[in-house]
Amino acid sequence: MTSSLDSDNKTRSSFFSFVFFVFLFSVLLCLSINKPKADEIRGVWIATVKNSNWPKTSGELEQKQELIKDLDLIKSLGINRVYFQIRPRCDALYVSEFWPWSKYLTGELGKDPKYDPLLFMREECKKRDIVLEAWINPFLLINEKGDVDASFSIDEYIEKLPEKNLLKYHKEWIVKYGNTYFLNPGEPSVIKIITNEVEYLVKRYNTPIHMDDYFYPYPQINAEDTYDKNEYELYGKGRELSDFRRENINEFLKKTYMIIKKIDKNNTLSVSPFAIWKNGIKEGGAGTGGLESYYTIYCDTLLWVTRNYVDYIIPQIYWHIDFEKADYKKLAKWWNTAVQGTNVKLLIGQAGYRFDENSPFDSFKNCKELVEQIKLNRKLKNVCGQVIFSLNCLEKNKVGISDTLKSIYA
Repeated sequence: MTSSLDSDNKTRSSFFSFVFFVFLFSVLLCLSINKPKADEIRGVWIATVKNSNWPKTSGELEQKQELIKDLDLIKSLGINRVYFQIRPRCDALYVSEFWPWSKYLTGELGKDPKYDPLLFMREECKKRDIVLEAWINPFLLINEKGDVDASFSIDEYIEKLPEKNLLKYHKEWIVKYGNTYFLNPGEPSVIKIITNEVEYLVKRYNTPIHMDDYFYPYPQINAEDTYDKNEYELYGKGRELSDFRRENINEFLKKTYMIIKKIDKNNTLSVSPFAIWKNGIKEGGAGTGGLESYYTIYCDTLLWVTRNYVDYIIPQIYWHIDFEKADYKKLAKWWNTAVQGTNVKLLIGQAGYRFDENSPFDSFKNCKELVEQIKLNRKLKNVCGQVIFSLNCLEKNKVGISDTLKSIYA
């Protein structure tokens, strides 16, 4: 009969053998990868919504220590840019004249955490020579029940708004689609509120501004799509509703870009949209078969590039190479062509969260897929780097993703 000590030794031996295998596999994969371009951008998103990446602790000291630990990890992996979510749900993780303090800091909307997370983050990133971008969600308030406590009400949210925010006196500018509450992009005063906040952020913190894919909400089954009927009647000017909505986002980004450049021509605006513009090759798409941002969520992402409404575009290509409906390679090549001849720089958003030994896709069960994606990125002329979603996957290091990145970025 085997003793418990022998059994423990065998277990430990098996564990260390597995760890060594993962490390060796990562190193061998990375030996063949092509050299990076000069000034390659290597980014990561830090999401604060629902405390998903940060903060996972309470209290000023604990939260600061947590951020320091996160940034030390990020620096050790060779990552040189951080997208830090500072306005996840019409709130603020910074000193704001327009929005209440985020409940993700203290557990209570509007409660002062007694320090400025964005300012602290800026100082710590500077110490490590990491570029910080301030990530805002411009319109989204609630996108599912889990976003808020069951006791939450719009009236209570309105009460928490600072006096300077005109939304406090215009509850009707908050609209509902299915289980999503958001600020109505069809209302010009809403656009003014958000662009004023961007101006305030750039002047106070002097950081680049970043937005993700949430503008108009994603489609929901049986949701009534009449939330902007009044605005369409007032401002539609005979256009189709879909054109009206697309133009609202186009104009919002154009104004945001112009405001940033007026303050500081060297500051930047980046947007990370859903990766598929249109599917059909005849329409100019990539030959994919997924949701189309142009039609479904009213984001004409190609126009943003061709008209230079952004400095960086970071399409979220969250699928694997040769995936039938949305092939990473097809989409990366399509975007590489899309930015050709423009002043817009291209980064690729990568699905770090998908890498898991239990993934339903074989491609994400080890890091070979990640290596192949970065190899492709480096081969494409106009790709300046990549951004991983999100910090959690680097902390957990499933299938050796952090080890792999460290080897690639060494």
